[in-house]
Amino acid sequence: MKHNTYPDENDLNNLITAVKLEITLLTNALSEGLPPITLSYRGKEEYNHKNVIKTQQVNPADQLNSQYQQAKHTLNYRMARLTPHIIRDTKAKLKEIFSNEGPSFTTHLLESDRNPCLLALLETYRDELAENATQMETEIQTLEQSAKDHLTKATKAFFSKEAKKDAYIKAQIQTYQARLDKDIFAGLSNMYNEIITTLEAKKPHEV
Repeated sequence: MKHNTYPDENDLNNLITAVKLEITLLTNALSEGLPPITLSYRGKEEYNHKNVIKTQQVNPADQLNSQYQQAKHTLNYRMARLTPHIIRDTKAKLKEIFSNEGPSFTTHLLESDRNPCLLALLETYRDELAENATQMETEIQTLEQSAKDHLTKATKAFFSKEAKKDAYIKAQIQTYQARLDKDIFAGLSNMYNEIITTLEAKKPHEV
């Protein structure tokens, strides 16, 4: 058993690494391999100016929304499976630390005002991700307005009709991708919050 009551930055980093709580790792775990939001529209007759703009018989948003919903479903499924797994691993590691290092060390590693601790770090992660989600909401609004502007330009176009139609479709693709990015940030923030809430409710020997 250690005689040092207070854990240091290295102890916290070892814990975060052991249970894979680092923000980049979890972001990759949720986002890697998600179905892409894209549309092969350039040079395709189906997506020509007449179909998309003039008669609006083809709405690119229909396919893009379908892809977005599929990706969001996959994201929610991953979060539902990953969150309890992370909580279980974190509890197990803290119990191991409690057995090896004692109650005082483990208490301070979990929560403390005088040394680096797990809950404070997780709160930083949570708040950073929540801020990212808020920023993405602003970006989405900008992209939605851009799509509307490009639609207006494509509708009124006498020249470069296909290029202006393509710009409209591209703006729609970017909008749906931004929505998915926001969902990833918000989902991760909620995941960290659930982990925090669970750990806060337990004493070190109970986790």
